[in-house]
Amino acid sequence: MMKRSMSLIGAAFLVGPAASAAAADVGKCRAIADPTERLACYDRAADQPAARAEPVVPAEPARARNVPATPLAASPQPPTPAPVRAPTREEAQAATSGRIAAAEPLRHGYFRLAMEDGAVYETTVVGPPPPVGAEVHIRRTLFGTTFFDIRGWSPITVRLSRQ
Repeated sequence: MMKRSMSLIGAAFLVGPAASAAAADVGKCRAIADPTERLACYDRAADQPAARAEPVVPAEPARARNVPATPLAASPQPPTPAPVRAPTREEAQAATSGRIAAAEPLRHGYFRLAMEDGAVYETTVVGPPPPVGAEVHIRRTLFGTTFFDIRGWSPITVRLSRQ
């Protein structure tokens, strides 16, 4: 173990002067203004021969402007879809409304509510069952909670059990 650490320290002393010389060469390369000469200097500092490359000349902007423009009328336009009419409040409520066909008691004060359209919901709060035949507005929130709004009642939180 002692020999290994001594050899590492000795290697660090040998590499130290070479590393500082390479850093000095890099400092000289930064001062060169010509990009081709600066790259060759960096290659020499890294002890790698410079690859012969021709300098890159940017394209003239005038060439890009000479592209013939196509008139907008000549390009094919997709058909414009018919405007979609938002449903009225009454239509939206009718689409999410229904009547309770049956209320079956479950354990611990919960109820299974069957709707006339066949959907089945279960209450998620303990309380008395809503009356059979009551008109229900089904309201869903952004977070996925479903409420039954019944006239004269506080909203009842339910979850869809079966459609």
